[in-house]
Amino acid sequence: MNAFMDFLNMGVAYMMIMVAAIQGGVNVIAEGRDWHDFFSILLQGVCDANKLFWDVCVKSPGGIHDATHLRDSELWTKLRAHEILQEPVISIEGRDIKPYIVGDSAYPLNSFLLKPFNNKSTGTLEQNLFDKQIRKGRVKIENAFGILKSRWQILKNLNIGVEKAADVIVACTVLHNICILAGQLGGDDLMDPHPNDFGGGAPGLAVQSEYASKKEGKRRRDLLLADFIERNPLIDLEN
Repeated sequence: MNAFMDFLNMGVAYMMIMVAAIQGGVNVIAEGRDWHDFFSILLQGVCDANKLFWDVCVKSPGGIHDATHLRDSELWTKLRAHEILQEPVISIEGRDIKPYIVGDSAYPLNSFLLKPFNNKSTGTLEQNLFDKQIRKGRVKIENAFGILKSRWQILKNLNIGVEKAADVIVACTVLHNICILAGQLGGDDLMDPHPNDFGGGAPGLAVQSEYASKKEGKRRRDLLLADFIERNPLIDLEN
């Protein structure tokens, strides 16, 4: 699987990663106001190492927290039902590790979604080095959104009715993918100038059915950390 090898080549050992992040700030006339005090609608996107959007969801006003938007998406339903990201499977210490989606600290940790140990590098040296590698993967989604908004300027001020906004935004992501596949990659230095930063609402509490998945997510992250440190001397990772 190409995305698997692309991320391995970045030094993210033993992880097949489809990078996931929500970036808000696509201005529309809508019945929701995000915490930056302008009307917006959230665009949730998942991309691979080549910045191709693998999944998008546009259905929530800007005031909704990223985690809430994710839990309300079809992507979440498929992940919970184990319909996607089931292979390749790698064994570490006798435990099967399946592909992960990587998110920032706004997202819930669970068996299919990996996030850093700490948001501000306040963990142990090993955890901080591990988190640094995760963030190298997350840069791809930030770059993808930066290219998207730079290429399709209409997304900076989408002055249309809310009933048509989602269709226009999704169309732009499809056109983005066509450009990427045609070799028009965009610049690696382009980043979303107006990230959503978790949205404005509360993330919502994990329901009881998520507790087991969260516990398994912690176990798997710890396994990945131990494997990562074993395979990469700390003196090399700090450079």
